[in-house]
Amino acid sequence: MARTHRPLTACTSHQTSAQKRAEKRKKAALCMLGAISGVATVVSHIAPFFVKQPMHTSILTGQAWVEELLRGMDYCSLVYLYN
Repeated sequence: MARTHRPLTACTSHQTSAQKRAEKRKKAALCMLGAISGVATVVSHIAPFFVKQPMHTSILTGQAWVEELLRGMDYCSLVYLYN
C-alpha cells in the first residue's frame, strides 16, 4: 500500500503569540474595512431620499409664472417639464 503525502501547509501551532495577534489584527482590520464599505454603500444609496433639493420655488403664479418659464428655460427643459 502506497503512502499518500499531505500537501505542504503552514502549521499554525508553531506560530508565536505575537504572530497570532498580528494575524487577528489583520483579520479584524479587513472585517472593519468591509463593514465601512458596506455602510458607505448603503448611505450613498439612501441619501438622495433624505437630502432633497427644492423645486418649483417661484413666487409667481399664473401668466407671470408661465412667462418666467418661457424666458428662463430652453426648449428641452420645457418638454421635460410638461411631459
